[in-house]
Amino acid sequence: MTILPIATNEYMSELEVSFRNLYKEEMQLQSEKGSESDVLIGKVSLNDSVDARYYKDQPIKLTNDIRNAIHQYNNYASVIKVTSKKYGDGDFCDQYSIPLPPERPNIYVDTLYGILVNDLRFNNDAKRNDRTISLNDIGIVSKLNEHDQIEMLKLRQKSVTKADYFYQLSATGLTAQVEWLEFLDTLEFTPVDGSVKQRDSYDQILESFANTETKMKKNMFNYLKTGEENYSIYSYYYQLLNNRQYMEFKLPQKQYVKEKVA
Repeated sequence: MTILPIATNEYMSELEVSFRNLYKEEMQLQSEKGSESDVLIGKVSLNDSVDARYYKDQPIKLTNDIRNAIHQYNNYASVIKVTSKKYGDGDFCDQYSIPLPPERPNIYVDTLYGILVNDLRFNNDAKRNDRTISLNDIGIVSKLNEHDQIEMLKLRQKSVTKADYFYQLSATGLTAQVEWLEFLDTLEFTPVDGSVKQRDSYDQILESFANTETKMKKNMFNYLKTGEENYSIYSYYYQLLNNRQYMEFKLPQKQYVKEKVA
């Protein structure tokens, strides 16, 4: 699954990012129906042209080729089929029905769309393989100066509906931001069960590695840094979409069971 780490001053948590209303079914692979880790647009299979792993680290290229296949071969496609990896040595895999990418290319949207498609292509229920994403690395917010960010928030507070807000943003020339927001609005951000933890526990581990340089220390430091950046960016866009502040995750309250007194 695609994971968005979130770090606040008090908590660490994870959100699973996925297409909304994702439809999945089990299927048996057959030569005429495509192969594992494939993308099917109508009768067009991307794996017929390139090896399945060709797109693994090229999410933008993957999205562009899906869009081109729609335009060239099947202008009436309403969904895209994505097959996962096979279950072990068998001939069965998962097949997902996902929405088409937006017609207009947008490097930020295309990056995240391709990441999500690749996540489906190279995962299956038998073996979980998480991919952590950084909204900062995707880059959309870095193209905004502080003035634009403040003005986008002010405009959202004045807009009655989301549609009106998108229209007003487009009128100010922030088309790329509108396309990004519209795409985010089609995704699900679901809290991962058991992922909420006290931030202190991570900080204490880092403290214990204060005088050492290990891979574990570097990975944890980068994970926390990504989580902090994600929280800042995600909470900003959450407010733009929902016109209310993003509420931090809280640790579940401990439940105490009273023992019977004999």
